[in-house]
Amino acid sequence: MAKVFITGANGFTASSLIKSLEKDGFDVTASSSKENKTKNIITMKDFSQNTFTEILDHVKPDFIIHLAAISSVIDQDNVNIFNVNSIMVRNLLSSASAMKCKPKKIILSSSANLYGPSKNKLNELSDLNPINMYSMSKLFMEEMAKNFFSKLNIVITRPFNYSGPSHSSNFLMPKIAEHFSKNKKEISLGNTNIIRDFSYIDDVIIAYKKLMLSSSKSEIINICSSKGQSITEIVKIFESV
Repeated sequence: MAKVFITGANGFTASSLIKSLEKDGFDVTASSSKENKTKNIITMKDFSQNTFTEILDHVKPDFIIHLAAISSVIDQDNVNIFNVNSIMVRNLLSSASAMKCKPKKIILSSSANLYGPSKNKLNELSDLNPINMYSMSKLFMEEMAKNFFSKLNIVITRPFNYSGPSHSSNFLMPKIAEHFSKNKKEISLGNTNIIRDFSYIDDVIIAYKKLMLSSSKSEIINICSSKGQSITEIVKIFESV
């Protein structure tokens, strides 16, 4: 039974991925910064290299999927964003590279926010234009991770927008859903003519599992639907429902 170690256990993506992998028969251990009584979830006292070394020596994972991050682009604690989104990854990779039996693959979650606003179709070779601390921290993480490409089998993902059940209302889709479910009279959405790419959480989970078992190595891969929709179109869909 292959062992998978996942960070960010209580997060939206990780919680769904854990259930899916366990259903497929994988032996999953996850970590969280919050206290958790679930037996396969380790509460991390910090994200230092020593802590990761202890965990990896104990778990001996075949695969690592790093999903822990501060994902809100409006979070104002820039130092914390940088520490969690960048330094944590450096510590994880340093620990993994020192293992006698290294993981078969490590997947790091970055973000499509690195591309910034664009009127053109995007692919992995498109110019990057990070415009906030969140996307800057992810860019630094990517550049730092490339230093480990020669030592570890690493794939970096850049997910576009996605949502599903239990997603926080701080994000667009659940915010709109909450608006209609509570019959609110007003909602603030900014420019609703902006076109974005949206996926459903189940499809994103499938993508992560396929990447984990694929031959992809030392690559950066977008996770998206490849279909653009304006916020106005999204609102109309919710309205019709």
